[in-house]
Amino acid sequence: MVPLSTLSEPCANPALAPRAARLGLEEAWGEGAPGRVAATLFGLTRAAEGDERPVVMAASSVWLREQGGWFRDGLKIAGLPDNRLLFIETPRDTQTLWALEECLKSDAIAGAVAAADAISLLASRRLDMVARQAGATCLLLRTQPAKDISAARRRWSIAPAPSAPHPYDDEAPGAARIAVTLTRSRGEPPGDWILEWDDEAHRFRLAAGLADHGLVPDGRSVVAA
Repeated sequence: MVPLSTLSEPCANPALAPRAARLGLEEAWGEGAPGRVAATLFGLTRAAEGDERPVVMAASSVWLREQGGWFRDGLKIAGLPDNRLLFIETPRDTQTLWALEECLKSDAIAGAVAAADAISLLASRRLDMVARQAGATCLLLRTQPAKDISAARRRWSIAPAPSAPHPYDDEAPGAARIAVTLTRSRGEPPGDWILEWDDEAHRFRLAAGLADHGLVPDGRSVVAA
């Protein structure tokens, strides 16, 4: 059990925060299918890193029909074996949130990525509380930028970014990159980061070549790690 007093301490780079600093409920939004894929991978790695317990992927039948099912082969990039991914499909969002809460209460999962179009303030408070008590990270995918009141500790906007240069072949793509924007947080300023995928560590890192000057490609400032 992680002491709750340590969970609200601000981190120099919330996008790459250590596990103890990102327990609880977070929300993320990505525009269109590419954005949802980027947000899903971002949430999955945050939920799984530093914990060997399974990770839950949960959504309603309606959401999966309208937004597209989980691309399970694509999720393998995160380096998680099949027995660490638990997929839950429910008839409605309310049942997705209930199933997610029960999984977290079991203390058997490292975290979750769940899709829901709407969540009440009370439901978000409950999810945040049980996730922190379980030492888990829970990221809620939204199909639109969230404007409602929520107990989520951070809100993110995630988008795919041009891949890094390949170290040996100018014609080949390098490491996959995503653009990460922190739009709201408890005790941390908003910020923008370009993260790139590390195939060996199976995690995101601050994009090579951007860490020194602290700028994303369009010139916006970055809160450096």
